[in-house]
Amino acid sequence: MKGLYDWLENYESSKPFVAFWDPGREIRSTIEKELKLISANKIEWPQLIPNAEWLGQRFEDEIDQVRRQESRQKR
Repeated sequence: MKGLYDWLENYESSKPFVAFWDPGREIRSTIEKELKLISANKIEWPQLIPNAEWLGQRFEDEIDQVRRQESRQKR
């Protein structure tokens, strides 16, 4: 999760006017929330596992959206 978060932050900071990735910060906000719980040793496994699965699916969906946006921009 930390790696995905860092990648999204780095991408956004390197291309501030091209906010294709996670423009609403939905993915990053969820990651921040989960990382806080993990670092505080307040791991709620029944919640963490579905949230991690959601993040994986949401990230895959985001890849598809970015590809579509980049394709439209090139036209």
